[in-house]
Amino acid sequence: MKIGECKQGWHGFAIRAIALLAIPLLLIVMGRLAFEYLPRLGLPSCEEPDGLTLAAHGLEAALILVAIWLQMRMSQRPSYAVLIAVFLVPSTVWLIQGVANDREALRQQQCAARSLDEAMMVCGADPAHYRRETYRPGFEILTVIDPRAFDRRAWSCLGRWALHSRKASVDKVDESVYREYNKAHSKGE
Repeated sequence: MKIGECKQGWHGFAIRAIALLAIPLLLIVMGRLAFEYLPRLGLPSCEEPDGLTLAAHGLEAALILVAIWLQMRMSQRPSYAVLIAVFLVPSTVWLIQGVANDREALRQQQCAARSLDEAMMVCGADPAHYRRETYRPGFEILTVIDPRAFDRRAWSCLGRWALHSRKASVDKVDESVYREYNKAHSKGE
């Protein structure tokens, strides 16, 4: 018998029963992690998750697998050390989720609080390719004016920012874009 391991008598039964109390916590952290990866039905996030957030989610998934393994080990050979780990691992996952989700929420708030100039810089949008108009004080309309230099990634980034900040609209394309496109494609025919 190893250190901390119990005989199969009533001690083993009691330890197994106590370990079962950790299963609801394990199911909760599994559900919270799954919720992070389910397709969102609402607005897209203002800013894509960064590497630290994705690494935290990966660590959570690995710890959940460890917790499942510990539960299976507990059913075969109950021990006090594994009993402690059965509660400690899901609690650690819960803590990591809380810190990662709070950090991500703060990043999203900071993204939405950016000005249009800051958003254009962060998104990598070239100001020469856009025309800015003021619709009303504090609200601007950004229009794509150069069809040859259209950057879909920057446009998408600005669109997500505009949805969250409500300081600008970036869903307008200058009619000259269509004229230029039609002119370029009609010459080939």
